[in-house]
Amino acid sequence: MVSSIVIYEPDDSIDTSDLYNKLNSSYEHERPHQELDTLKTDISSLAHVSRGVECRVRYDTADSVRVRGGTEPVRNLSTAQVRFTSDYVFFLDYNRRSFVEREVRKILDLDTDEFNQVRFSSGLVIDVTEEDSDTIEEGYWNNPTDHTTTASLYGDIDDSSLAARFNQNGQPTYAKFESEHFDGSEVGVSANKSSIAFWGDRSRDEQVNYFYNIVEPLV
Repeated sequence: MVSSIVIYEPDDSIDTSDLYNKLNSSYEHERPHQELDTLKTDISSLAHVSRGVECRVRYDTADSVRVRGGTEPVRNLSTAQVRFTSDYVFFLDYNRRSFVEREVRKILDLDTDEFNQVRFSSGLVIDVTEEDSDTIEEGYWNNPTDHTTTASLYGDIDDSSLAARFNQNGQPTYAKFESEHFDGSEVGVSANKSSIAFWGDRSRDEQVNYFYNIVEPLV
């Protein structure tokens, strides 16, 4: 089983106690829609957790279905597991096309430029593997040589002279490795998606703490 997370950073710190009280009061907000009148957002499974507050954000999305003579608008329900800490927001089952960040901005009353994804650089991919990898199993690069736009290597690439050359000349975009922190369980770090992937039965606390303990000091 594999799961991945992305992390967003608000401009100001979050008072998670105040946020819990706000969400615990039958919180919901609505967006107008021309054909469906309104699209509603609310939350469920609100709980105090390690470092903050977690809940399931439930939000309507507009779609259309084909019918005889054309299409009809329909309302779909999307959900996302979100953890709020004092300094970050973690999307714990994130779908990049789901627009959940828009709903969370509304919950936090933030404008677009006040809520941004934490970006992972190529250098960070290298730093995380140097900090935590036991064995690197996969690597991807952009522009690894003057004549190649992308490259990938598989297997035990820790001592690969080709990987060292790609790291020096290109931009690492992804690494999958056996994590010392997780006693050999696999972790993947992506610069393209700025995401962290976890293989095995990793709890939400473990995923959040991996960012704080391993990744954040290197960002």
